[in-house]
Amino acid sequence: MSPPVKGRVPLTRPAVGLEEEAALGEVLRSGWISQGPKVLEFENALADYLRSKYVRAVNSGTSALMLALKAIGLGPGDSVVVPAFTCAASALPVLALGARAVFADIELATFNTTWAEVEQVLRPDTKAVILVHLFGRMADAGTFARQCEARGIALIEDAALALGATQAGRCAGTFGVSGCFSFHPRKMITTGEGGAVCSDDPAIAGFVETDRSYGAAASAWDRFQENVGQLQGFQRLAFNMKLTDIQAAMGIVQLRKLPAFIARRRQIAARYREAFSDVAGLYLPAAAENPEEDMHQAFVCAWQPEPLEALLADPAALDRAAMSAQAFRSEVARHGIAVSDAAQFLPELPVFRQCVGDGNPRELFPNAHLAAKLAFALPMFPNMVSAEIGGVVRAIRDAARTTVC
Repeated sequence: MSPPVKGRVPLTRPAVGLEEEAALGEVLRSGWISQGPKVLEFENALADYLRSKYVRAVNSGTSALMLALKAIGLGPGDSVVVPAFTCAASALPVLALGARAVFADIELATFNTTWAEVEQVLRPDTKAVILVHLFGRMADAGTFARQCEARGIALIEDAALALGATQAGRCAGTFGVSGCFSFHPRKMITTGEGGAVCSDDPAIAGFVETDRSYGAAASAWDRFQENVGQLQGFQRLAFNMKLTDIQAAMGIVQLRKLPAFIARRRQIAARYREAFSDVAGLYLPAAAENPEEDMHQAFVCAWQPEPLEALLADPAALDRAAMSAQAFRSEVARHGIAVSDAAQFLPELPVFRQCVGDGNPRELFPNAHLAAKLAFALPMFPNMVSAEIGGVVRAIRDAARTTVC
């Protein structure tokens, strides 16, 4: 057995440097640090990158989803379809607005949901579908856009992990009525915390602009520019979800670096895939046919000691595999390599249990349940050095040799 690597390889490390530091200093010296000219500059740069008419920056990806859902009038009596395997933040805004989350299973080849799965759970009260591009890999956004439009259902893309991905020449986030992004440190670019909503609909953009400022008709920067002291608006309940100029300055620099970040992530993913291709017991999702559709925000694989068909057919076999997967992950961690749950099985989280009713979530969403039990994320960030990548590879290969299936 190889000795544990020295130090620890984290899941992520922010790829920031002197350019970000200089941009932050410029804002700090400007006399205006809350939402202002830098936020506008960031929004315009992101809109140009996405080829979207409007972008409105907010304080998190969760806030972006909340405002996108509010903008279509979501409320009590409505339901929204969400993948059963994703981050809880993809569905929490649905509940916060008094609507019902309806879950759809995923396909194990990509960890994304499909239209076939979503179509099975559509209801008369379905107002929207949240299409998550999980781990930076795009789902079939074109099909979802056509099917939702034909049924009068709003398609909202959760592209929090997929900034930079394209499909048929269009950017992730631009297929639906709106697209939502996150700038958390584990995402494609970071502002520390932050998010954005993009849309070609001026009504949605206007709604988000007002509601992110707790309903004020004009932002503090606009009032300062026009020397207006009166606060107007407040036609509906809203909260403070603004991004600051400090964060936006960082985002402008990060967006310029995004092509280099993407290229490096692809190199790391290719190294992992090559190194793990012959590891017995390790399941690797199918590679995307079009590399432009996969940003490799995370590298996710699964411990699979038995064929998938056997694990899906036998709950006892899956339980045994889950125990084996935990042993495998513990051995990887012993080598100093961070390893994390890939995503969450939402139907079994207490906050969402009411959405499932009397059904057994494990039977209703077997693929999502299996993924939650066996899948895990490995370190993936653009400033990984060769020694760190090598440490991850050695840890996985050593753990696979010593883990009892």
